[in-house]
Amino acid sequence: MNRFRIGALLLAVLLGLCVWAQLRMNAIQTPIAQQIAQAESMSAEQNWAQATGMVKRAQSDWEENHTFVASLADHQPLEEIESLFAMLEAYGDEQDETEFRAACKDLARRILAVKQAHELTFGSLF
Repeated sequence: MNRFRIGALLLAVLLGLCVWAQLRMNAIQTPIAQQIAQAESMSAEQNWAQATGMVKRAQSDWEENHTFVASLADHQPLEEIESLFAMLEAYGDEQDETEFRAACKDLARRILAVKQAHELTFGSLF
């Protein structure tokens, strides 16, 4: 009976860790994706100072949480996200609205995809 209790406790701890990781990934990545979406709308209004500032703030938030995210997520999407941040900086400097907006949409989509990959769903259990 003791082995059963130990096993059940271990499974409960692992489930708790998984739920905590999902909530933390959501708390990190949703605001960053929202900041990128705001930067995209600001660039559409030709408000480049605020748009580039929002991208820098989002990139700072991303880098601040990079260790945690990298410990859980696949590295290929993370590298693509980081390259998109670099591209956004260049597009913002050149004030290339079309490329900036397209990169913002792509970046926000990729950030949300990483978040969704860590959601606890019925399909992810089986």
